[in-house]
Amino acid sequence: MRDGYKATLTKTLDGAVERHCTYCNDQVPPGVVRDMALKTAEYTMHFWHSFVAYLDEEYSMLTSFNLLPKHILLCYPTM
Repeated sequence: MRDGYKATLTKTLDGAVERHCTYCNDQVPPGVVRDMALKTAEYTMHFWHSFVAYLDEEYSMLTSFNLLPKHILLCYPTM
C-alpha cells in the first residue's frame, strides 16, 4: 500500500465517517439509536487506523529481515 492507496482510502473513509455523523445528528432523533449509530462511526475509524498501523508495523518488520519490498504485500490478480 505504498502507492497512495492507503492515504486515499483513509481520506475517503474519514469523509464517509464525517458525513455519517452529520446525517445521524441531523436525521436521527436523540436517544439510544443515534448514540449507537454514532458509535459505529467511531468503531469503524478505530478499526481502520488500527489496521493501517498493523500493516505498517508488519511491513517494517519484514523489511528489517532484508526482504525486498516487491516481495511484501503481493497482490494476486483475480480471474
